[in-house]
Amino acid sequence: MALPGISSANEFYSAHYLESVLTGDIKKVRERWAEQARARQAADHAAGLSGAQAATPEVLTSCQIKYTLKEALVGRSAAEIMELKLLEMAMGSAAYLNELVIQLAQAYLERCQQESGQSVPHDLYSTELQKVKTRLADQNVYGVDLNPVAVELAEVSLWFNSIFTPEHGRAFVP
Repeated sequence: MALPGISSANEFYSAHYLESVLTGDIKKVRERWAEQARARQAADHAAGLSGAQAATPEVLTSCQIKYTLKEALVGRSAAEIMELKLLEMAMGSAAYLNELVIQLAQAYLERCQQESGQSVPHDLYSTELQKVKTRLADQNVYGVDLNPVAVELAEVSLWFNSIFTPEHGRAFVP
């Protein structure tokens, strides 16, 4: 989606700018998310919780990562996907990093299958996906946060997202 006034694919977009250019299904998702966020914020306030304790809705992380990667991965090979280094500032509990790992792993496996002309057998697909997620979580994604508890939570969250049954006695240990 070409966004007017954006000169670089690496620029970030403000919520105000996105509100003015989003259309169709994406705009509906953003509006639905905003509605859910307001309701959750009101419920959190009534329960005495601060906004920092509320999680990012999966529908938002999934949609934003999907459309970011749709453009970012154009023309990239499977090997180039595995060379990407990605950083999330103010990562909180790593909702975006986890979604990024999931979608990058899926894109990597799709490209591998396209490039080799072979498909991963159905019964092995989930294991192969977990292996790729493990590699991405361990070597390709980074995050920072001012809250040291959020950093620990994010590390555990990424670990849970990428854990898989060990093969031949080997297992991923963060």
